[in-house]
Amino acid sequence: MPRIGEVPFAKKSVKELAAQGSYGDSDSRGLLGSLVGSNRAPPLTPDAFAAVLSKKEFTNGADSATVINLYRDTATALLGSTRELRYEKLEWKEAQFERLGEALCYCGALETLEVKEMKGLSDTAAAAVVAGLASCTSLRTLYLHGCYSLTALPELPALTSLQTLDLSNCSSLTALLGLSALTSLQALNLWGCSSLTALPDLSALTDLKEVSLPDRLTPWEAGGFKAWDFITDGWPLDSTEIDLRGYGGATLPEWLSRCTSVRIVDLSYCYYLTALPDLSALTSLKTLNLKDCYSLTALPDLSALTSLQTLYLHGCYSLTALPDLSALTSLRTLNLDYCYSLTALPNRSVRERLKELTPPKHLKGFPRLLTVYGFGGLARRWAYG
Repeated sequence: MPRIGEVPFAKKSVKELAAQGSYGDSDSRGLLGSLVGSNRAPPLTPDAFAAVLSKKEFTNGADSATVINLYRDTATALLGSTRELRYEKLEWKEAQFERLGEALCYCGALETLEVKEMKGLSDTAAAAVVAGLASCTSLRTLYLHGCYSLTALPELPALTSLQTLDLSNCSSLTALLGLSALTSLQALNLWGCSSLTALPDLSALTDLKEVSLPDRLTPWEAGGFKAWDFITDGWPLDSTEIDLRGYGGATLPEWLSRCTSVRIVDLSYCYYLTALPDLSALTSLKTLNLKDCYSLTALPDLSALTSLQTLYLHGCYSLTALPDLSALTSLRTLNLDYCYSLTALPNRSVRERLKELTPPKHLKGFPRLLTVYGFGGLARRWAYG
């Protein structure tokens, strides 16, 4: 016989089941919590259960109404006392998210909802879930971590008890709609939201103290959480360091070309970046980091960057050629490691000025291979230009 704690399930009254509730401790979180923890589907509401039962065939259906009423009493009591619901890495379709949204309408005592790494959470599915949250007036924590199909978070209802909102690693999320009704919000996690560009005005949320952001979004926090757009507003034009690591766009905003005081630009891990804007006005630039910009196939003219000392291209394996670097008289460090598509190194005059050159392995060993096979002259021309 199924058991909850020391008492068989069948001997539990509805009142006792309701009191059992759902807790973080796996040993005491109750029937509903155990079902959720075992990766079951979202709970059926009484109406959904009645719809399922109506499609079944029975020899004698006289007890159907009694069964439906018993389920209604039990489900209402259990859902009404549930304190947390956690779902992780489940292959849900939109219908299951809709069912979750319907069930949330019964979860008035819910304090924590976690939907983690659920790739099926589309914008439509999220809207269904958020609609059910209007009844969750006790909700304190909402985790939507790693839901990479989500592009726009629907506007949340007035969850005045919500203290923590975690949207970390929702890599397709581009915008947040109004969160200003979350008057108790204390912590907001947007780390790993590589496509996020538009942020709302949260300046009135005086309890908001703990914010985790991608580095490129730090001007939003510095501006007191006023409405801010990465593409149109951007960084202050007098910035001396600009950190856009992990940005998920294919191109960069045009304001970067006007930051004439910048000395360090970090574009590492911009995996989808296909092109750079005109950088000729950045004459104070000393360091340009393009590490692991996998999709970058070419660099613009860099000849005006006469202050550039470090050019880091490690892992740009789609880059097929380098521009002429002869005018970069300050260049001392050039990293080309893992640039698999490059066919040649900079000319000899550039290489002789460098203090540190890290070539890709296929070019590093080729002159030696030519020498071994008796082509020393060709090897010297390859190596020294």
